[in-house]
Amino acid sequence: MTRGEGLMWIRMLGVALVGMIVVVLWGAWYLWRRFTRMTESLEQLTARLGEVGEVAEQIDLEGLQQSVDGSASP
Repeated sequence: MTRGEGLMWIRMLGVALVGMIVVVLWGAWYLWRRFTRMTESLEQLTARLGEVGEVAEQIDLEGLQQSVDGSASP
């Protein structure tokens, strides 16, 4: 192998290494972005479930059952 071929192989190896680093960094950034979006969605869902829970706590189940049975006083 001549010196020119050796330099060509070193250059190709460097380009491949830089390419792999770029792909790994891009993949990590993409996964991080998806994770943060999923976390935001879960936070919104948790907040909505909390609101539903507050509404559910305000429902008078005994009064509701009595009105269904017809035994509720007007």
